[in-house]
Amino acid sequence: MKRICCTALFLAAFTAGAAPALTIDEAVELALAHNHRIKEALHLEQSAAARVGTSRSNFFPSFDVNYNYRQSEQEIFNLGDEASVFTLELSYNLFKGKADKHGLAESRARASAAAYQRRSVEADIALAVRWAFIDSLRAQRLVATNQESVQLLEEQRRDAERFFQQGLTAKNDLLRVEVELSSARQDLLRTEGDRHLARKALVRLLGTALPETERLEPFTDLPDPGELSFPSLKEEMLENRSEIRYLKSLQVALEENRERRGAPYWPRVDFVLAHDNFGDTIFPDGQDGGFDSDTSARLNATWNLYNGRRTKHEVEEAEYRARANAEALMDTEAELVLQLETALERYRVARANTATARVAVGQAEENYRVNESLFKARLGIATDFTDARFFLTRSRNEHTDALAETFKAVTGLERVLERPRPESGSASFSPEPGRPVGESSSPRTP
Repeated sequence: MKRICCTALFLAAFTAGAAPALTIDEAVELALAHNHRIKEALHLEQSAAARVGTSRSNFFPSFDVNYNYRQSEQEIFNLGDEASVFTLELSYNLFKGKADKHGLAESRARASAAAYQRRSVEADIALAVRWAFIDSLRAQRLVATNQESVQLLEEQRRDAERFFQQGLTAKNDLLRVEVELSSARQDLLRTEGDRHLARKALVRLLGTALPETERLEPFTDLPDPGELSFPSLKEEMLENRSEIRYLKSLQVALEENRERRGAPYWPRVDFVLAHDNFGDTIFPDGQDGGFDSDTSARLNATWNLYNGRRTKHEVEEAEYRARANAEALMDTEAELVLQLETALERYRVARANTATARVAVGQAEENYRVNESLFKARLGIATDFTDARFFLTRSRNEHTDALAETFKAVTGLERVLERPRPESGSASFSPEPGRPVGESSSPRTP
C-alpha cells in the first residue's frame, strides 16, 4: 500500500533513551495470537474440518465384533439351555441415494465457510485493535496538550499575581486566571482518566497483558488508500469480503444438505461378510451335535415406502433454509455497499477536517504569541490572554481528534475492502502538542 510521508516532531519523553515501543502492527499480531474470539473461531473451523473426516468415513467399510450369550430355563430345539456366539462382520455400503456423496460435499462447504468466518473475525478484531491503538495515542496526545495548557496557565498566574502585587492590574484579572487554571487542571484529570481507560480497552482486545510501562509507537506515516473509484472499490470489496464468501460457501452446504435429505427416496444396498463361532457354554468353542462355526456373505437391500412424509418435510426444510441464506447473501451485499459508501464519505470528511484543523492550530499559536507579548508588556488584558490560551488548547485538541479520525477512516476503509494486511511497516500519528503534522504530499483526489 502506498503511503503519504508525514514529518513529525516527538516529545523527548517518548523517544529519548526509551526501549522499543509497541507498534500498531505488533499489537494486531498479539491480538491475532491471543484474542479469545479469534481462538473460538479457530476451534470452530477445526471442528468443521474434523467433520469432513467424519463424512469421508462413510466411503470406507465397517468392521464389527459381536458376542452374545444366552441362558434360559427351557432348551430351545437342540441348542440346550445355554448358547453363545462370537461374530466377525465386515460390511460395506454400496448405495444409499448418494447421501454419502452429498454429505461429504456439505461438510467441505461448511469447513470452507468456517474458515471464511474465522477470517472475518480476525479482520474485525484487527480493526478494533487499530482503532483502540489510535484512541490510546489520541488520549496520550490530549493529556500532553492539557499538561502544557496547565503549565502555560501556571506561568500566566505567576505573572498576573506579580502584576497585581505591583498594583498594575485589578484583582479580578488574577481571579480569572486562577479559575481558568482550576478548569484546566480538571480537564487534565479527565483526559488522564480517558487515557487509562483507552489503554485498558486496547489490552482487552489484545487478550494478553500489556505492562503499564510499555510505550506505544507513535505514527510517522499516513496510509494512502489509493484511487477512490467507487465502482472499482465495490468490485474489490465484493471479491475480498469474507462475509460474502462465508455465505456463498454456506449456500453450497445448504444445497448439498437438501440433496442429502432426499436420500431415503432411494433404496439402500449393503454387502455383508460375516464369520460366526458357536458354543453351548459361555465360551463359543463349538456345540455338541451342532455347528462349530459358519461363514456367510449376504446382500441387503432396503427401501422405505412410507415414513409419514418425513423425508418430504425434511427436504422442504432444507430448501427453505437455502432460500433464506440466498436472501441473506443479497442483503449482506447491499449492506456492504452502504458500508463502503459510508467509509469513503468518512475518509473525505476526515481529510478535510484535518487540513482545516492544521490551519487553525497555526492561527491559534500566532494569536497566543501576540496576546502573550501584549500581556507581558502590560498592553493587553488578562481576558484576551486567557482566551488565546483556551483557543490554542482547543485547536490543538481538535487537530489531534481530526488526525485520529483520519487514521481511523483509512483503517476502516481497509477493513471494508478487506485488503491483505501489510507484512511490515505501520502508519501512526503523534504530533508534538501545538505543532501540526506537515505532509510532504497530498492524498490522491477522489
